[in-house]
Amino acid sequence: MLAKNKLTIILIFIAIVILMSGCKILVDEDDPHSYPQEGILKIVNDTEYNVWISVEGAPEYNLEPGEYVEHAWDLQEGEAIQAEIEYYLAGGNPVLTTVTVEAGYITTFTIDYESGGIHLQNNSSFEIWYQLDGGALHYLDPGEYEVITYELLHGETIWVDLEYAIIGSEPVFTTVGVEAGYVTVFTVEQVNGELQISNESSRDVWYDLDGGADKTLHAGEVDEWSYDLLVYDQTTTDISYSGYHVFSNSSFQTITGGYTTFFDIAADGGGIDIENDMNYTDITAIYLSPSSDPNWGVDDLYGTLSPGEDVFWTVSPGSWDILAIDEDGAEYISYDNTIYLDQTRSFFIDGWKKSDGKNTDMKSKEYYPDVKTKDRVELKNLEDKNSNN
Repeated sequence: MLAKNKLTIILIFIAIVILMSGCKILVDEDDPHSYPQEGILKIVNDTEYNVWISVEGAPEYNLEPGEYVEHAWDLQEGEAIQAEIEYYLAGGNPVLTTVTVEAGYITTFTIDYESGGIHLQNNSSFEIWYQLDGGALHYLDPGEYEVITYELLHGETIWVDLEYAIIGSEPVFTTVGVEAGYVTVFTVEQVNGELQISNESSRDVWYDLDGGADKTLHAGEVDEWSYDLLVYDQTTTDISYSGYHVFSNSSFQTITGGYTTFFDIAADGGGIDIENDMNYTDITAIYLSPSSDPNWGVDDLYGTLSPGEDVFWTVSPGSWDILAIDEDGAEYISYDNTIYLDQTRSFFIDGWKKSDGKNTDMKSKEYYPDVKTKDRVELKNLEDKNSNN
């Protein structure tokens, strides 16, 4: 009897072990660490318009108002991924975002509207008008502001064309970014636009602005001009300029509100200064000719040079020949004079080589340099300039 009971106990123990082993096998088969779980992304269109959507770079599809779509990924327990979504309204700007999708969960991403706006503030002392994206004109008195709102998709950014101006002046064009959920502040302010004019040559220069009075700048000096403008506003000015070592020229310069425009006047020539050092005789003609040219060319004096007077020309750097003719027809000649950039060379007529007075258009010298000098000569009216100093 005892042996029978022992056998029963042994059989019961074996059965329990077998049963427990079977249960463990079942648990292993259902272990979530060993088999994938779905992570689901649910995209809902909560707008009134069709929305085009692409997930993870897949082909786009159209999601109608009120509809939703689900995307599923096989993930391990605890695993999470970042799903990339691109969406937009027809004709609108695409919005790119990422959404976290986790194993065993449904992540809902709702496409809906968010307001974005522009706060436009007139901080100038003028009445201004403005226009957004070519629409109707609006007006703002000094100190006034307006807030313009836009219905945007969540995460969307748009760029708005803004045009504004003081009444009666040229408009300013710019663009303003507007982001869903935010208000962009754009302030129209009254600022100075600066113009700096500097003399980079070694002698005086003269300039005027828009045909106004001549101003003199000594070597190394700087003039500053200020213009009352709106922020980003622009105006132009015509600078006419000349100098001892600067050929006459002009340049249109743009000045922008809040910025400084720099304009440098630099030497592009050298100078020839000739003085009549004779006691009683007038000089009636002076010819300046590049040394490489066999011809004297035209008279560069355009008048009479009396004793004690001098005359100044700006010329191209290089080698120059000079012919002066007095009132009696006598000629005074100086050959092969080197003129350097931004330097003046002075000549005194009283002891030069003197010819027999039979002036011709041709020079009477044997050697002509191979290097040609640009034939550019400009007579300077120094009496007017010196009176402005």
